[in-house]
Amino acid sequence: MWRVHGARKLTSVPVIFQLEKQLAEIVQWLSVKSARNFMHRILLHPDAEAELYDAALYYEGCCPQLGEDFLNEYELAIQLITQSPARWRKFHKNNRKINLKRFPYGIIYEASNGVIYVKAVMHLHRLPFYWRQRLR
Repeated sequence: MWRVHGARKLTSVPVIFQLEKQLAEIVQWLSVKSARNFMHRILLHPDAEAELYDAALYYEGCCPQLGEDFLNEYELAIQLITQSPARWRKFHKNNRKINLKRFPYGIIYEASNGVIYVKAVMHLHRLPFYWRQRLR
């Protein structure tokens, strides 16, 4: 089931709460951006949201501050998508992909009828097309 980009509660060490706060800020920014620009509403697949959290937690476990850097890269990519959804190359059927600059991740999305559907936050070196079952 598709839902508006929202935060999922994380549990564990205090650093995770900082990541959760930053992700909540990203979600708030997306809500404000959607309210200002009615042309681009962002819906995030629940599995894509889980992938985003998992990747941020992984990088935070590798090195302090790295999880936050990952979320900043994600936010930048979402900003670029909202500015020009058709700019990024088609990846599979009507889906498009934008790669994060610093991390081996890409965002798979589809833009149609003023809505941006984020289908996956995928690792670029693992299991290509595993997200196909998320097609509408």
